[in-house]
Amino acid sequence: MKHLALILSISLLLLTGTNAAPVVFIVRHAEKARTGDKDPDLSLEGRKRADALAHILKDSQITAIFVTEFKRTQKTAAPTAKASHVSPTHSGSGK
Repeated sequence: MKHLALILSISLLLLTGTNAAPVVFIVRHAEKARTGDKDPDLSLEGRKRADALAHILKDSQITAIFVTEFKRTQKTAAPTAKASHVSPTHSGSGK
């Protein structure tokens, strides 16, 4: 919940600037499922957090989204990418 409050605070800060420079949001993947897999999906809570992130950032005029090759990063970004009509760019190894 603290993470959502931080993201919300950042969003509100953005609303106060009229001639603001570009802003970069750095988001760590949402909660991953507890499996023995090296590339787990998101848990139910993680999917909820990813949806909440998309809702929080819906008016942020997202123009680029970068993800790693891991499912958890891609699935965290997916709702925001869909809402923003942006195709995520896959970056490096994620390490």
